[in-house]
Amino acid sequence: EKRERKEREKMDRLMLSPYYKKKVVELKDLCRQNRLPLWGNKAELVQRLEEWNSVATRQQQQERLNHQQDRIFQQYVSFERDQKKKIIKGDEEQRKEEEPRKKEGKDLKETKEWLQKATQQLEKAERKRRDGEKPRRRTVVPHNFKPLKSIEEVQLEREREKEREREK
Repeated sequence: EKRERKEREKMDRLMLSPYYKKKVVELKDLCRQNRLPLWGNKAELVQRLEEWNSVATRQQQQERLNHQQDRIFQQYVSFERDQKKKIIKGDEEQRKEEEPRKKEGKDLKETKEWLQKATQQLEKAERKRRDGEKPRRRTVVPHNFKPLKSIEEVQLEREREKEREREK
């Protein structure tokens, strides 16, 4: 009795399917187009097509979701690229503003702090990018990106500048 009821419910569901109105030949053509097995009676073909249709719908939804995630990722990458450009531009502008102070010799501590802050910002941006990045993607680095100098390099440059000034 339970088995018969389940069979009836199954048939009722199948009869509501748009595939049920088609002939067996048409159902087999649809199965062939979707690379599904062609064997079985009409009910089995309809059930197979319904299952395939629900899987295809889920795949389409997943593809749409992946596409949206890709768009969001691209926006994030371009945002990060813009942020790095702003940091680099800010670095150049800050250097121009600080040149008079460098000549006075007050600047070593500020430069050290700035380098640490800029390095932390870049590392934080890189971590965020890495955490949100999909494994198949490559890092996009701006063409004008220059790595920050170490404190030792800055000190060497200053010493060289002082020597040049003494020679003059």
